[in-house]
Amino acid sequence: MKKLGVLGAGAFGTALALAYSSKFNVCLFSWFEDHVTRMRKTRSNEFLSDAYIPDEINIEVALNLEGGAFDYLLWVFPLKPTISLLEQMTDKLCSTTVIICSKGLMPDGALLASTFEERLHGSKIGYLAGPNFAYDIAKGNISASDIVFADYDDAVAVGHELSTERLKLSPHSDLVGAQICGAMKNVIAIACGIAMGLSSSSNTHAAILTLALREMRNLGIAAGASESTFYGLCGVGDLILTAFNEASRNFSFGMRISAGEQADEIIKNFGAVCEGYDTTENVIALARRYSVSIPICEAVHKILFERQDPHRILDVF
Repeated sequence: MKKLGVLGAGAFGTALALAYSSKFNVCLFSWFEDHVTRMRKTRSNEFLSDAYIPDEINIEVALNLEGGAFDYLLWVFPLKPTISLLEQMTDKLCSTTVIICSKGLMPDGALLASTFEERLHGSKIGYLAGPNFAYDIAKGNISASDIVFADYDDAVAVGHELSTERLKLSPHSDLVGAQICGAMKNVIAIACGIAMGLSSSSNTHAAILTLALREMRNLGIAAGASESTFYGLCGVGDLILTAFNEASRNFSFGMRISAGEQADEIIKNFGAVCEGYDTTENVIALARRYSVSIPICEAVHKILFERQDPHRILDVF
């Protein structure tokens, strides 16, 4: 069996480790020693509490990763500490295949894959995105994602290797479009959560979602993406899942904002990562670079960071 390492032991990382445990020799890496100790002892993870981690999945501290020991490494660490963690792990990640499963943009609007390529010499950098909640993957429910590499042949080969009976991967080569989808869908989910909390109107919800998809497409095309990407699994597929479901952290975060809670206070007590919050400013930076209008994301930014009235989200019509 080939070896697959999952870097990041949150809910999604744990779910991926479970999904691949029957096909690969899997090791789940956490950054924290106490987290590793708890998971080894209980064979469970508080971030995915209903799932049992079988003994065949090794659990290890991320800094103990041996360079060159794995055929595939899935990067599932949260967006915010990515640069710091990359700097500490660069030597261990070079000359291997690294697949980014985190969603978001760098502080200046730079794409994640570009950031990895600049630091990891000799590595193949891919991106995994699609409409997948962690608990569904962990339960073995049939799911699908796009697997994206700049070289389409790499996407085909890796997609074949990493597809399972329950997790189907479609090969694509539009790294720019896939990453913009992955970042913006979380910001849009916050917008939809705010709107739903304010009006409880399916009409409003569907309208915002449709206008937001246009914002995603417009920014993506300006950045050099293919239009078709935005109508695939990593585009409209992930957007529908994330922006229509209270199980989505970003959607539920938006609903709390609509109820009058302040964003910084929610983040302080959230208990889980809300990628859309950290990504909002970076999406705005990318849009300004290309002079693209994204009024829905702009409204989310003003509500979260300027404490403007949540009803501002309804002014986009």
